[in-house]
Amino acid sequence: MTRIRFVLIVLLVFSTLTAPAWADGSVSSTFIQIDSGKASLSLSDWKQILASFHALGIGDVVLQWTATNKAPYFKPYQKVKMPLALAEFLDIAHQNHLRVKIGLLHDPEFWVRIKERPSSLNVYFTRVTEDSLRLAEELLPEIASHPAFAGWYIPQEIDDVNWKERKKRKVLCHFMKDITSRLKIIAPRASISISTFSNGELSPGGFASMWDELLSSSRLDTVYFQDGIGTKKLDFYSVPIYFKSLKVVTEKHGVSFIPIVEFFEIPEPGGSEKGFGAGSTNRIKKQLKIASAYSSKISCFGLTECLILKSPRCRSLLRILKTWQNR
Repeated sequence: MTRIRFVLIVLLVFSTLTAPAWADGSVSSTFIQIDSGKASLSLSDWKQILASFHALGIGDVVLQWTATNKAPYFKPYQKVKMPLALAEFLDIAHQNHLRVKIGLLHDPEFWVRIKERPSSLNVYFTRVTEDSLRLAEELLPEIASHPAFAGWYIPQEIDDVNWKERKKRKVLCHFMKDITSRLKIIAPRASISISTFSNGELSPGGFASMWDELLSSSRLDTVYFQDGIGTKKLDFYSVPIYFKSLKVVTEKHGVSFIPIVEFFEIPEPGGSEKGFGAGSTNRIKKQLKIASAYSSKISCFGLTECLILKSPRCRSLLRILKTWQNR
């Protein structure tokens, strides 16, 4: 056993002993990631998907983004055609007792651009901020007073690989402060959320320290943490330790911490399965159990895809989720 693995196991035991036992830790929210496939879904499809969310005990939906490269998906602004306006989507959500966090601008080049030097990165983030705020201002008149509108979601996910350098992290802190402060000016009572994940590049303590800086300089209300099991970034030894570390720092700043269970799995290189695949039922059970030890509210990635694909594994996953919610 390597020394690193030994340390992780010791930390795991400690974090398990000190973690609160949430008897009601249920999956209360899910993410919808709009792509070309989902953009082609009919109005009837969306009604069925959102009704299924409600039937499964979901109360909140995070619409991960509403525009890609300045091309909004929803009517009347969209270039990629969807059969409904954002207000209509919110109407359907409200009919199913769902609240929706509205994601802003997604840039497919984000993961490439953030590898640039700090001066270029600062220019890039300035553009992202301006474009995101312009989109928020366009959307606000039709959603601000809607009962299903639950706040904003910033699609720029924060990892622990690209922000280890002090100068780059300073740029990230400025971006977070700028975009959250200005969103609060546009809609003072609307909550602001973002998600994060770890590749194990920073220690749990280092990861928490990074987030301590980010939360000190921003006006975030919720931080979602992706468990990394489906993407194979973390394992069952390390996930609880990172959960614990981030939970402590979010509580320090009065920010909500919500773990995300990845329902999907990345296909093995050279394997026969391509694209989305549902995780095994045993794996999902373990993920849910760990997440419920650190929060009464759990979110998930991949539920929408399971409802659309209806493969044998997807059907098994849905049964597991229903059982978990009704336990």
